[in-house]
Amino acid sequence: MPLVPLPTAPAETHHWQTPHSELWAWSPTEGMLATRARGRFDVDLVQKAIQCFEELGVSTRHVDAFHDWEGVEAYTPEARLLYTEWSKERRARITGSVHILLASKLLAMGVAVANVVLKNTLNSYMTRASFERERARYASLPLPERVPR
Repeated sequence: MPLVPLPTAPAETHHWQTPHSELWAWSPTEGMLATRARGRFDVDLVQKAIQCFEELGVSTRHVDAFHDWEGVEAYTPEARLLYTEWSKERRARITGSVHILLASKLLAMGVAVANVVLKNTLNSYMTRASFERERARYASLPLPERVPR
């Protein structure tokens, strides 16, 4: 599946590539994290992503994350476990929202299961238009007014 061009991203966009996947991450505005990924998530990529999220300020008190994972086809069980465990720990100390664009029904099922573990804190989208609308809405609001719909 061809990727939609990245939205204008600052020069400090981080990029990683493994044999099976690619990930870009950046902070478009204060309190926001954006990612774009494709391929198959493995532990190496998830570890790099977690390190980047911490560097981009995800450890601050409020972060709204927008993950464009439309190009992600699958993930290894180890990658899912690592990302879910890190997310659980992070959710205990940080407020904000998580929005995920998906195309894969397998990934959508995995996100639905993770959402149960994470106490219904994930917002998933199966269409780019709804995801982009919500991302634009969040980007236009000051931090105190950002609330999931």
